[in-house]
Amino acid sequence: MYKRQAIARVPPWLNEGLATFNEELPDPDAALMLQAALKEDRLLPLDSLCGTFPSDAEQVRLAYAQSASLVRFVRDFYGEQALAGLVSAYANGMSCRGAVDRVLGLSLEQLDSRWRAYLGAQTPQAALWRAAAPWLLLVLGSGLMILLYLDLPALLRRRDHQSTDADTSPRLV
Repeated sequence: MYKRQAIARVPPWLNEGLATFNEELPDPDAALMLQAALKEDRLLPLDSLCGTFPSDAEQVRLAYAQSASLVRFVRDFYGEQALAGLVSAYANGMSCRGAVDRVLGLSLEQLDSRWRAYLGAQTPQAALWRAAAPWLLLVLGSGLMILLYLDLPALLRRRDHQSTDADTSPRLV
């Protein structure tokens, strides 16, 4: 009985966010829905996700997508221990605002604002570049090293050849 009561204290954004985040087959439209809601200024405020989710079907989908994205944000920036700390703080009776403040050192509004900024930086193109950048740098760096290694002797011979040509070329007086 205690576990059920403790879980009931976890606010919907974290409870459903963890469930949605850990789904085997996540909603493929969630990222697009979040981007559209951000662009159109239709994101639900985080404090509204501390209570019951909306009754409108489209708003419910958005609430689930936002919750999963918030969980991902907290995990990526504050670590899995922060998620565990939030669950524990809520299970021990802390309020939605109080647990965020205690565990993350942020107000609920600050968390919401930082998450929105993170979400705004998550355009599909930006996300692709961020994911590909380390690999591109590795490939480019490796390619440059290979070219230098393969062409270095030729470059040195060419330089030596040019310097000897310059020393032996006739001079006009």
